Amino acid sequence: CVIFDESNGFKVDSQVSTNYLEEIGVNSPYVLYVGGLNNRLKNLDLLLEAFARITEHNKEIKLVVCGENRGRYFEGMYQYYTKKVTDLGIGSQVVFCGYVTQNALHTLYKNAQVMVFPSKHEGFGLPVIEAMSLGCPVLAANATAIPEAVGNGGILFDPDSHQDLVNKIQQLINDEELRQDLIKRGHQRVKQLSWTAAAKQTLAVYKKVGRKQ
Repeated sequence: CVIFDESNGFKVDSQVSTNYLEEIGVNSPYVLYVGGLNNRLKNLDLLLEAFARITEHNKEIKLVVCGENRGRYFEGMYQYYTKKVTDLGIGSQVVFCGYVTQNALHTLYKNAQVMVFPSKHEGFGLPVIEAMSLGCPVLAANATAIPEAVGNGGILFDPDSHQDLVNKIQQLINDEELRQDLIKRGHQRVKQLSWTAAAKQTLAVYKKVGRKQ
């Protein structure tokens, strides 16, 4: 499983299924989405529409969508999205994984070209931290608290712009030097978000306030 602790960020256990990608039929470069199937909150429609435009010039790339799809509401959303990808002509290039284990999620993060987090209504955005900790370049919406979580560890895009998202996904797919730079920056960013770092920052605030009294 993936565990966040104060000294090492996210730890990943060693029992990772190396065959998971084969099990879900992914044997080519892919973009990863981690989140719920709720377009009003998660902005997944934008990602699917942007991805459809990318596939016009790249027939090998896939999009892997993982997240909760159990229960009546999620089943309805799953049907909506499977129909949408068919209508967009990308049904063969989008893989819906549904709920995945932590080991499977680790595998997905480690092997993705980029993890896209398009949500427009988010609290802290834990998936972006998980992705950075596991060496996955992050492309996230410039909205709510997400930029604060990403810091300089990833790239932000306009969550209302298909073209901005298309341009930046293509950039990350085609620029390996940029990807490697983001992986390094992501690891550095995660270290800044440890419990130890949070405690030091909190103590600094208390000391600052105390000096003013």
